[in-house]
Amino acid sequence: MKEFKRRDARHRELVLHGSAFSGVNPELTRGKATAFVSRTRVKGALEFYWCKKPGRFLENLPKTSVIICFHNEAWSVLLRTVHSVLDRSPERLIEEVVLVDDFSDMDHLKGQLEDYFSNEPKVKIVRAPKRLGLIRARLIGYEHAKGEVLTYLDSHCECTEGWLEPLLDRIARNSTNVVCPVIDVIDDTTLAYVYHDSTGVNVGGFDWNLQFNWHAVPQHERQRHKDTAEPVWSPTMAGGLFSIDRLPIGKSLGHQPRVKEKQSPGHQPRVKKRMHSAINQECKKDRPPGNDKGDFGDISQRKALRESLQCKSFQWYLDNIYPELFIPGDAVASGEMRNLGYGGKTCLDSAARKSDMHKPVGLYPCHKQGGNQFWLFSKNGEIRRDESCLDYSGQEVILYPCHGSKGNQFWNYDNLTKLIRHGSSDKCMAINVAKTKIVMEHCDSNSSHQRWDMENYDKSKL
Repeated sequence: MKEFKRRDARHRELVLHGSAFSGVNPELTRGKATAFVSRTRVKGALEFYWCKKPGRFLENLPKTSVIICFHNEAWSVLLRTVHSVLDRSPERLIEEVVLVDDFSDMDHLKGQLEDYFSNEPKVKIVRAPKRLGLIRARLIGYEHAKGEVLTYLDSHCECTEGWLEPLLDRIARNSTNVVCPVIDVIDDTTLAYVYHDSTGVNVGGFDWNLQFNWHAVPQHERQRHKDTAEPVWSPTMAGGLFSIDRLPIGKSLGHQPRVKEKQSPGHQPRVKKRMHSAINQECKKDRPPGNDKGDFGDISQRKALRESLQCKSFQWYLDNIYPELFIPGDAVASGEMRNLGYGGKTCLDSAARKSDMHKPVGLYPCHKQGGNQFWLFSKNGEIRRDESCLDYSGQEVILYPCHGSKGNQFWNYDNLTKLIRHGSSDKCMAINVAKTKIVMEHCDSNSSHQRWDMENYDKSKL
């Protein structure tokens, strides 16, 4: 082990013991720091009484093969991942750890890695003959794994005590369950382990661009539980860490054509269009307005796969699994939101990218071209585009990630008075004289600068 300089001695001590620390010497790069983090530093265990209750998990749990795919991973990071699996899992539950090398070219991941694990019978190293990418690397792991359950982990994570039993228990009770662990955070600057209790658990979702996102556990799911540590149903998963019974995978792979598509600048959008069309063929009204799918290729094999596996329809999924997903086709109004004051030619106008969150909503002369002036008014009282909602907490009207809990994002529109009234403040949205800023005022239906026209308003959808 290389020695730190004297001024870094305190940093070394903290890292070796896995403590949180601050004031890291800027000369100490993350690559150097990670080499000094103890391979066994995380000693956390289940802290929830619900999990510790005797008999909480079945006794005869299935064995799992833990599959870890990597490409040019840092030496110490990969070792901490593997050691955390071996050291913090009941030995009887670990069939093996399968390390899938996706054509790494770093020396420490060649003979040095094989020598290191040569005396560890449960660690198996599999080499890809060429760079395959994460999904195909995982398939190689599947082909070499022997366990009843497959557990996929990233190559840069650390398991805590009690991490495995809850995953295997859910699959032992129902082999069709796909189970994800709660993922805490390792700070990317300090490498400190940041623990979160069960009250902060989120579930996975997506927007209509098929971008994954996290959101709070919905009310209908919270009502099913007495304790926040209980497992919750999630509409989607992040995909990095999960356990799954090998039999359902085998059934899917038996029908899955392994098609390799040429990568191009438009590759990801095209793949998303294929996915959207394959799963959502029966719900045309759900597609975002103006979202031209274009040429997405032949998806007949994908449709045949769904039929052979007897998959339920996407409408069933929306109704039963993800009812909280906002459906653009159900919007009460869609299009521009035009202020009728000061000439009546000013519209709400803002981009809704991630970088635009928490910034004031803008105004611009109406142009009838959609884009940043295209808004949706939901039946839940949200003024939104994609996953961005207008939010007012007493200062300025800003864009904020939609949370579905109304509150600061609830607006009431009266199509007769044309007023947009904010629910919690009881103020109305207006524009200033210069037509450059949204302001909130006490409601007055005689003030034209408080009056708005919502395009394509349909009261019957409320």
